[in-house]
Amino acid sequence: MTEVGDSTVSRDFVVINELGMHVRPATTLAILALEHEDTDVFLTSGDKTVNAKTPLLVLTLANVKGTHYTVSANGPHAEEVVESIVAAAARKFDVKGD
Repeated sequence: MTEVGDSTVSRDFVVINELGMHVRPATTLAILALEHEDTDVFLTSGDKTVNAKTPLLVLTLANVKGTHYTVSANGPHAEEVVESIVAAAARKFDVKGD
């Protein structure tokens, strides 16, 4: 995990879902990002960064299985949000049968 400045935290993860980052995992990711309105959360793949609180923007990134992402957050709950998203990625965003 990387901390930048006082309250920005970032961490990398890889999508392990067979179908990649489709609507269900993107929605789960956005719900986790929205849990703390006072914390900004971003998702980066390659040279593109999007607001992780918006599932449709998450879907604009490279979304196949094996895609490397960096999730970063800035705010009072940055570490908690980043950890919850990385943990969800390890659980395939709780998508059954994927």
